[in-house]
Amino acid sequence: MKKLHHGFTLIEIILVIMIIAIMTAIAIPAYQHYLTKARLAEVFSVASGLKPRVVESYFFKKTCPINNNGSNTFIVAPTAYATKIINDITVATGTSGCDIIITIKNDAPVAAEVKGKIINLQLISTNTSGAMAWQCVTTIPEPAKYLPASCVN
Repeated sequence: MKKLHHGFTLIEIILVIMIIAIMTAIAIPAYQHYLTKARLAEVFSVASGLKPRVVESYFFKKTCPINNNGSNTFIVAPTAYATKIINDITVATGTSGCDIIITIKNDAPVAAEVKGKIINLQLISTNTSGAMAWQCVTTIPEPAKYLPASCVN
């Protein structure tokens, strides 16, 4: 009687392991990029809550609601905005209006090139009629890789 062997050969096992390794080498960086982009969405969510208050103050009072010492009742102290991603958010007077300066934590769970970087949302006048817009300036290399399209110039 002939005995049949069931199982995988060594070559088949090696091929499966190589395929899994290649797929992992592609999937892990893509997943980390996706996580960083999703976590930075939190930054813009928090900043979007500040934008109307900054515009209102600048439009009616002609000053920025600066929050560097925490004495402003209109906008809280910079460290009050701290999260797992955000170190602080400072509102300051910029060159053409107000700036919302967001600092990313050095130990934030994001890609290494994003840690400790700054995202500066600048309120600028778009024309003589008084229309205002937000411009995004950042120290993040390759901003299109991690930031939303509204922040990529």
